[in-house]
Amino acid sequence: MARNLLMLGTLCTQLLLCSVPKVHAETIGYWRFEEGTGPTALDSSGYGNNGNLLNGPTFSSDVVSAAVPLTGEPNRYSLSFDGSNDVVVAPDSGSLHPARSITIEVGVKPAQGARVIIGKQLFSGCCVNSFQLELNPFRFQLTDTSGRDHLIQGPFDPTPGAWHHIAGTWDGATMRLYLDGNEVASGPFTGPIGYDGNPVLIGAEDDGLGIPGCCLFRGLIDEVRISDQALNPSEFLSADRCNERFELCVEDLAQCQGSLQDAQDGLEICSAELSDALATIADLQGQLLEAEEENARLREVLSQLEGQLVMIEDDLRQTFNDPAFTIPGGTTLERYSNLVSAILTLPRGAKLSLYRDLGGQAAPRGRP
Repeated sequence: MARNLLMLGTLCTQLLLCSVPKVHAETIGYWRFEEGTGPTALDSSGYGNNGNLLNGPTFSSDVVSAAVPLTGEPNRYSLSFDGSNDVVVAPDSGSLHPARSITIEVGVKPAQGARVIIGKQLFSGCCVNSFQLELNPFRFQLTDTSGRDHLIQGPFDPTPGAWHHIAGTWDGATMRLYLDGNEVASGPFTGPIGYDGNPVLIGAEDDGLGIPGCCLFRGLIDEVRISDQALNPSEFLSADRCNERFELCVEDLAQCQGSLQDAQDGLEICSAELSDALATIADLQGQLLEAEEENARLREVLSQLEGQLVMIEDDLRQTFNDPAFTIPGGTTLERYSNLVSAILTLPRGAKLSLYRDLGGQAAPRGRP
């Protein structure tokens, strides 16, 4: 039953916690802007793709959400871009070259006329990017190794002055553009994506003009992540896992209820065994009481017997003038047994007087 109760506690704890499932894809770049100060935007992916803050983008406490919905991590800062020359530059690395699938997602609060959110220039000319998310127009761009770019565009731009989650995904065959978790555009792309040594820019694009380039972003950017697979909306950072957590909690509740029933069954068995044990204890207590009463009677008999033995010893001492005489034996019963044995070994003549003192009528010898 103890094991069942332990399982019950564990399952019910899980029921309360409703832990969030982990993302299946590999995160290759994740700029959270949680530093709050300084010239660097650290990469939380583990690949070390840290970005440099150029020309004064500033940290802001206005964030897309107080905690990242997918992970529950606290979110304290976003990054503010002035639309003039602010940019974050993450140097090129092999880890930022997913060739066969990709997801780029970001939280944005754009000002009127905001443009490029994030991109990676390909070659040195205009308008060709390995990947790019931008506004006005709201588009997702990928470019293959030949330099041919592919664009999908949403039917409208996100509302300025409000927070939005924007994502572009590609699964090796189809590009998709999402606004606040809803797919707004899609199109074919076979890839692979083309790359060179240009850096990843957050808040601007190069277009052959050099950094900060052009088409700069104005507004707030938060929680920028690049993954090496095409994520489903349920795997986006903005995904509200309430329904998923609820389903998990329902499953855990069913297990919890099953364990509770097992525990109740075990408790009933334990209660029956306890009742039997209590009855046995009561019976043993009665037997013990009877034994104690019998022991008290035996002690009284032994006390009386000891008194009689003392009287016999005293009589024998006086009769035979032997003050040191004692009936041999270490206990009352041993002494009594030795006395009886001595009497039984007396000859008939010696027993006659004893016999008559006890009220016996001796018959003459030879008569029946």
